[in-house]
Amino acid sequence: NEEACFSEPLAAALRIVEQQLASCADERVAVLGDGKLGLLIAAALVTSLRQQKRGMSGAGTKVFVFGRHRKKLQMLQTLSTGGGGVEVELVDTSTPEGQSTLTDAAASMDCVVEATGSPNGFD
Repeated sequence: NEEACFSEPLAAALRIVEQQLASCADERVAVLGDGKLGLLIAAALVTSLRQQKRGMSGAGTKVFVFGRHRKKLQMLQTLSTGGGGVEVELVDTSTPEGQSTLTDAAASMDCVVEATGSPNGFD
């Protein structure tokens, strides 16, 4: 059953939102990984942050989604045009530009969610 294969990753993504690891006070949030879990986490976080920011003024939040597969990242393209005080940047780390963005951003994130499935995810 195709729907059932997403139930556990979706539950894990929603748990991240439930734990309020990222809040509307955060200015820079990163999701590492573009597998099923990473994409679901990014979508859930962006949706939740946009709901939190509804009717609020002040600085927006920028959510970076880092992954090595441009095709997978493009599945989140509609998130990047949603506004609502949350900007989304999709970063393909298989390119030199993406690696540079990842390196530059590493020290400046308020919240990082690691979903690469690799023991070296934070390296």
